[in-house]
Order: sequence, then structure tokens, then C-alpha cells
Amino acid sequence: MFGAEPNGPQAWAIAEQWNKRWQKVRIGGAISPSEAERRNLSPGEAEELAIYPEGSIGNAFRRYRRMPGSWAAKAPATRDDWWRGWKRIKPIFADVDPLTITPEMMGEWYEANYRRAVCPKLTGPSRFGALSGRSWLPSGFAKSIKIHR
Repeated sequence: MFGAEPNGPQAWAIAEQWNKRWQKVRIGGAISPSEAERRNLSPGEAEELAIYPEGSIGNAFRRYRRMPGSWAAKAPATRDDWWRGWKRIKPIFADVDPLTITPEMMGEWYEANYRRAVCPKLTGPSRFGALSGRSWLPSGFAKSIKIHR
């Protein structure tokens, strides 16, 4: 494998490098190398290249945009507003099942975005680690929690 032992330290380093590249593309930090030459992608075109799990917020947003009449009927300025909002939502919640999002997570996300917009120098690591690159679900958090009304 590229001049490295099949399961040695070099192979693991190469795998980690490729995984970092993939994760960056997956969360929207970059476009895929095959699309890099198409540098003038609109937000909609770039979003069509993203892959989201079934049942995630990103998947739902894509389905909404594809619904006949709903997205196309919006004024261009309104669609631009939605894209600006999606740019802030996507890095944290795009590949998440909405049933796993707690009010505390939403508050933490809102505060981080508010601080970034109002006073960028005050931004710091999130209590759940969302802004510091760690998994931001509390340890032992069950993704299958059901909301009872």
C-alpha cells in the first residue's frame, strides 16, 4: 500500500491523513477533490454533493429543497437567507438525527454563533466540545431517547 507495510505505522498514518480529508469534506469544510476544479459552485450545487444519513437534518433540508414548489417559490433573497443560516447549522447538526438534539445543545450552539457574530474574540470551547473538535454528546448519551408529550 503506497510503499508502506499493509498494517504498519506508515499505513495507519496514511489512513489517518485520508480520514481527516474525508471528515473535512463530510462536514462541509471542503469540497471533494473531484469537484475542486469546479470552484464556482453555488451553495445549492455544493450542497447537492454532500452526503447525509437518512433521517438527518441535512437529508431533510435536501428533501425540502427538492419538493415541487416549496423551495423554488421562495424569493431569491429568501433562499439566500436560508443558505446563510444553513452555513451555521451544517457543521454541527447536518448529519444528526433531530430526535437526538437536546435543548442544552441548541442553547450551546446558539451562544457559540451569537458570540462569534457579536464578539469573535470571546469565542471559546463549548461545554460539549462542539467547537473544539471533540464529540459533543455527553458520555453515555443515548441516541434513542424519545420525547414524550
